[in-house]
Amino acid sequence: MPSLYIVLERGIPNTDAYVNGSSLSKNSKVLESMAKKLDVTTLMSFFSASRDELASLMEEGALNATINNPKFDEKWFTAEEGLRTVHALLKSTAEPSLGDRDRITPELQEFAKVLDLAKVHGIRWHLAVDY
Repeated sequence: MPSLYIVLERGIPNTDAYVNGSSLSKNSKVLESMAKKLDVTTLMSFFSASRDELASLMEEGALNATINNPKFDEKWFTAEEGLRTVHALLKSTAEPSLGDRDRITPELQEFAKVLDLAKVHGIRWHLAVDY
């Protein structure tokens, strides 16, 4: 099962920024629908990858595209942008349509912790997928 995780533009000393977002990945369609209803950016809108990562995905057959296309340039987002989405989703995790809320809520809370640290340190981020 794919897992969503945060990539920071640079490391934060003495901090492990890895969060296993496997439940976020598993429930991405429900979370996307929730984000749209809440009028915030969807989690997958924060997805980006380096050209090396894209080349690897192409080799694995997970991506069928030309990496020389400018739309595949690595993008970075402010922590505040991600926090708006994560906090809005956290407030809505009580919705009955969210079946894995006992797994999703802790993952969103971990995302918020990492993004809070990124905000304090002025570090940008993007979302990645581990297949």
